[in-house]
Amino acid sequence: FPNDLEMQQKLADRAVELDPHCQHAQWAKAYGFYLTREREQFEHLARLALSINPSDTNIAAAVGQKLAMAGNWDEGLEIIETAIHLNPFLPSWFRTATYTYNYINEDYELALSEAKRINTPHMGHMLRAAAYGALGIKDAAKSELEEFLTVNPGFTQNHQELLLRIF
Repeated sequence: FPNDLEMQQKLADRAVELDPHCQHAQWAKAYGFYLTREREQFEHLARLALSINPSDTNIAAAVGQKLAMAGNWDEGLEIIETAIHLNPFLPSWFRTATYTYNYINEDYELALSEAKRINTPHMGHMLRAAAYGALGIKDAAKSELEEFLTVNPGFTQNHQELLLRIF
C-alpha cells in the first residue's frame, strides 16, 4: 500500500503537470491527499477538481463523498444530492457517505436503507451487516457478514487498508 500510494502521487503530479485544467488529474491528486490524511490539501484540490466541471456527476459524487467522510458533512452531502439530481443513475458506491452520516448519528434504520441501495460486493454486505447488528437483527447481520467474507475472503488480512480507503 505505501509503495502504491507513492506511485499514485507521482503519477497524479505528472498528470497535473501535463494538464493543470484536467479535472481527473486534479481529482487524482486530491484523492492521494485524502488517502494520506492531508486534509487541507485534499479539500483544496477536491474543490478545484469539482470547479473545473461541476456537471461531471462521477467526480461530483466522489468529491462529495470524500469531503463528507473527511468531516465536511453538510458540504459533501449537498454535493452528492446535486450529483443525484443531475444523474439519478450514479453508481451505488457514493451512498457510503449518507450511510456513514446516518450510522454515526445513530439513525440505523436510515443507514440500513442506504446500505440496501449499495450493490458493490465489498461494501454493501459489510455496511448492511453493521446496520443490522446495530439494530439488533442478528440473523440478518450474520448472513450479510458471511456473504461479505465469501466475496472478500482476504478481508481479515487486509481490512485496515480497505477501511482506510473508504473511511
